[in-house]
Amino acid sequence: MQQVNYPNWIEIDLSAIEHNTRTIIEHTKKPLMAVVKANAYGFGSVEVGKAALSAGAAYLAVARYCEAKVLREAGITAPILILGMVSPDEVEQVIAQKLTLTLFSHEYADVLSQKASEYNGR
Repeated sequence: MQQVNYPNWIEIDLSAIEHNTRTIIEHTKKPLMAVVKANAYGFGSVEVGKAALSAGAAYLAVARYCEAKVLREAGITAPILILGMVSPDEVEQVIAQKLTLTLFSHEYADVLSQKASEYNGR
């Protein structure tokens, strides 16, 4: 079977991301959360996140803890929401990095509460 290579490419215009972010905020008059999960859908979560934040986004959102960690390591201090489930083993790092979690059930909330109590009791 012969592989076909198509001449495709993509260009990310960070100034367009900034413009669009500002425009959405101006029209809605509401805080904006920029979703940069999956490495901003392959476009670079750090770069896209910084562009959105510089244009006025109030929050960032990711799917998993490891994605939030990349943003924190890049110096991003803005609030970050983790949309997906975080394992109890990651709760200490989540607390230390001041990340926000999504709760899925009372049981999950209880587990996270217990882990947070243990962490804060040290």
